[in-house]
Amino acid sequence: MLYGGMDIATMKTGRSKCRNQTIADMFQYMHIVEAWGTGIPRIIKSCKQYGLQEPVFEEFGDGIKATVYRLQATKTSDKRQEQAASDKSNRQAEKTILLKIKK
Repeated sequence: MLYGGMDIATMKTGRSKCRNQTIADMFQYMHIVEAWGTGIPRIIKSCKQYGLQEPVFEEFGDGIKATVYRLQATKTSDKRQEQAASDKSNRQAEKTILLKIKK
């Protein structure tokens, strides 16, 4: 669960609190963490950059759940269909150019 009076809205702003300062110091020493409180805002920013819905964070009992969404299959399917049509058009153009070169 979130620690030290932290709530989800505050967590999303990048504010953090360490549960175990010794472990936190060790992770920083080993360069496992870049800076305190940057993870959640970076996840949200990355999702927006990739056109994904903002993740949903839910606190329940003694835990927290993060739901990260992916692109819908129809969007991906539409892009694939557009790419296939473009590829077919390009192949046709190549054939036409090669025929004109041969003549």
